[in-house]
Amino acid sequence: MNHTITYPPKFSRPAMGGYRYFFNGQEADNEVLGEGVSLTAEFWQYDTRLGRRWNLDPVFKENESPYACFAGNPVWFADPRGRTIDPESNDNWNKQKQQITETIVDRIFQVVTNTEEDNPSYIKKSIMGLFMTLSVMDQMESNRNWTFALLPKSEGTTGYTQLTRDPNRDMMYLFRIGYVNTANFVHEVTHCGQFLSGKVVFEEYEGGFGAYVDIYDEIDAYKSQFYYNQFSLPLNDYPVFTEKWLRDIKDDEGKYPYRKDGIISFDKFATKKIMQEAYPDSFEEFEDMKGPLMCKPRTVSN
Repeated sequence: MNHTITYPPKFSRPAMGGYRYFFNGQEADNEVLGEGVSLTAEFWQYDTRLGRRWNLDPVFKENESPYACFAGNPVWFADPRGRTIDPESNDNWNKQKQQITETIVDRIFQVVTNTEEDNPSYIKKSIMGLFMTLSVMDQMESNRNWTFALLPKSEGTTGYTQLTRDPNRDMMYLFRIGYVNTANFVHEVTHCGQFLSGKVVFEEYEGGFGAYVDIYDEIDAYKSQFYYNQFSLPLNDYPVFTEKWLRDIKDDEGKYPYRKDGIISFDKFATKKIMQEAYPDSFEEFEDMKGPLMCKPRTVSN
């Protein structure tokens, strides 16, 4: 019986000219199912027709089939090694996740038993906000293109999220998340979620990365922090979550970090016009933009 196999876009096809490496840089194993149908890698045997693996994923994920690959999105994600949370950060990651989960359980108990102490509205909103934080953590765990490393801080009041090249994964990236406490951790996880959804955009410079963040991204991160601990906000004698409040916040070095953030909301699809409106003091930086922000030409330092 004659039949034709149609290969999905971006997947594999039979070797041409003896070339053995295909989608995701994986080697064709033509002895299993025929030419170009099966790919092999360190942790899997991969069927290009189904977009699924034969074996169980060694990294267990509660929200994903053990046979799934690339978090169900092979066009966007790569998976050369199959690990997204830095192994050295596992204990701290699980500890923070447990703290958030226990806080949610405690507040749900308060609602069910009508024992909310001061602000029932805050308790209910905080439950929804913290569920969103857990959802972002699930996305971070299942993400295949970036590794997330936690770096607890012993002093200070503010955290940070930095992007670097991952020295252990070719062409992959490592997010370094510094935090002082769980409220601070929730704040930085929100920024990671903003990046994964395209709200925050990192740009690679010579020797490092910079981030395009607008003031509303920061306000949203502080709202998430507030939902974990309403007393953790800086300048809480101000009317909080306003532009003035944000711009008056100082970091651990006494500087005003948010006075450089974009003044209007944008995302990775922002045009040159939008970015110049967001950063009026850096107007010339965006002159060479021909498409959306995510395709902006790399900035070269002098």
